Amino acid sequence: MTTKPNDPAASRMASISRVMNVPAKYLFLAHSRPEHWMRWFGPLDYPVTTCEADFRVGGKWRMIMTGPDGLEGPPFGGTFLEIVANTRIVYDNAFEDGKGGEMNLKHSAPMVMTTTFDEQGGKTTVTTAILFHSAEMKAEYLGIGMLEGIGSAFDQLEGVARALASPS
Repeated sequence: MTTKPNDPAASRMASISRVMNVPAKYLFLAHSRPEHWMRWFGPLDYPVTTCEADFRVGGKWRMIMTGPDGLEGPPFGGTFLEIVANTRIVYDNAFEDGKGGEMNLKHSAPMVMTTTFDEQGGKTTVTTAILFHSAEMKAEYLGIGMLEGIGSAFDQLEGVARALASPS
């Protein structure tokens, strides 16, 4: 693992945003319960098949996604660091084995994920910002498609939040 404490935060940050035509409270709700996460988190072709979450500050969370080949990926998870209803969720995130399972990633330190919900006029800008441990870790994770995976999750998130806003 490369540790570069002198890396400026900007060189370790990445983010993705999407404007969704859903009030923030439903997007926040979709982030707050494992049964909702399982419907939208991750790339479309890598569904979450195991999800546990104690949604409170200091609570732990854990997920496993299953690939198109039917094989489970490496477990990952972390701790909720900050929760502000309908506004912000901060948590850390790392692979349990420290290697990214069979991907054998070179950089395995926890990253800090911050998701914000900025509602204006019934539309909400959802932003997920990632603070990686180092610039090298950022390059590795972006190189394997992390932002594209989050973008695919955002595609699914809006539909789940809309369903929560309009229960049948």
